Amino acid sequence: MVAAGLLFFALCSLTLGLPTARDELHVHERRSDVPNGFKYLGKADPDALLSLRIAVAPSNLAGLEAALYDVSTPGSKNYRKHLTKAEAQAFVAPKPDSTSAVKTWLSKNNVTATATSAAGDWITVRIPVAEANAMLGTQFGEYAHEETSTKMIRTLSYSVPASVKEHIDVIHPATSFIEPRTLSPAVRAFHSPRASAGSRNGIHLTAKNTTASATSASKKSSPTAAAAAVDTSCKTQITPECLQSIYNIPSAPASSGRSNLFVASFAGESATPSDLKAFLSEFRQDIKAASSNFIVQTVDGGTVNFAGGTTEASLDIQYTAGLATDVPTTFVSVGSNNTDGAAGFLDIINDLLAQDEGLENTNAGLFNASGRAFPDIAAQAQGFQVFVNGQVKPVAGTSAASPTIASVVALINDAIFKEGGRPVGFLNPFLYSAGVAGTLNDITQGSNPGCGTDGFPATDGWDPVRNHSVVLRSTLS
Repeated sequence: MVAAGLLFFALCSLTLGLPTARDELHVHERRSDVPNGFKYLGKADPDALLSLRIAVAPSNLAGLEAALYDVSTPGSKNYRKHLTKAEAQAFVAPKPDSTSAVKTWLSKNNVTATATSAAGDWITVRIPVAEANAMLGTQFGEYAHEETSTKMIRTLSYSVPASVKEHIDVIHPATSFIEPRTLSPAVRAFHSPRASAGSRNGIHLTAKNTTASATSASKKSSPTAAAAAVDTSCKTQITPECLQSIYNIPSAPASSGRSNLFVASFAGESATPSDLKAFLSEFRQDIKAASSNFIVQTVDGGTVNFAGGTTEASLDIQYTAGLATDVPTTFVSVGSNNTDGAAGFLDIINDLLAQDEGLENTNAGLFNASGRAFPDIAAQAQGFQVFVNGQVKPVAGTSAASPTIASVVALINDAIFKEGGRPVGFLNPFLYSAGVAGTLNDITQGSNPGCGTDGFPATDGWDPVRNHSVVLRSTLS
């Protein structure tokens, strides 16, 4: 009897000591190798703290997508009847069993959430590397971005138990290697903006020959009053006045009191009120002094250095305040995050972005499965005159077009508000709707060469270089 009892006890101990099938770890995300531009430095310090964000599976993402299109598609009975924050959160809020499963898993690993999003779909934890290694069945390492020497703690794969696998979308930034972004002017010149009366606005520019961008030529290229008014200097240097002339952007102040514009800043980019004031004094002397101020918000540890501005942030603030006249501008500094931009074909988010179905069918399988490409709308992006720490820099790049488009939309919203309407929201269905697509300028000459190729050529109609040009105010007023 004693022997039998000991045998039973031993079997129970053995059974309790083995993990169940639902506790076994399964690979959730994996990279085959270290991304280009990064190098592995070695194992991460086991005591280093990791801040990880767990995306809990939303309860009704399909419903959210349907609602998005319902309020964004011209002709829909709910067009521009946008969701409230609470309504949107209801779509992305996880199911109770998903929340319970993830919290139970964290509790078993003695991990406590440090923050949870309002909808409950993001849970933030802060744990030592050693604990993260054990919980996720991985080995976090220290990596460096070779160009900037920026260091980060990442892994090439991680695993979660079967009990939570279906309840977790992603754990960020475990396998995320995002290049630290820097914006380098495509043309470089530094000179006093008032140095010579012989040059426009006193700016001396030495242009660098840049061919890696499309040349703008509209198929609606017959002379117009607006085109005739464009100063010839706008061929090499862009100012707010140039953009107003090229795109018929009004200089009259916004007056609804309801339109707002937000500028997102990443990777420590900062703008200064003094640079904005100097910019407006030079290029928009008609704007009142109060408009040289902007509101600042910080998110996830973002900071703003008013003692010194950077190119990217200065570009965005100056060309929103300088184009969307008197629209209140908020500068949002986001910590520990960044993105990049370009043109080409989309693989990941194509299902969420409306585009002409005929275009997708034409290009399907050529560059990606769907034929979905970006950007959907484009504008001037070379020779932008920007004040950075009191000096004028000519700047070029995909970022330069963004504040122009944002300003046009902000002014459209202001006009809609003045008529008692609701603002535009998600623009893609609107851009590709029958009543709008034909009113946009079509870029027909040039290409985007790079990487040893001629790139995509600009042609009549849709092309992957620019898709659409920027809208003209006269066609939307």
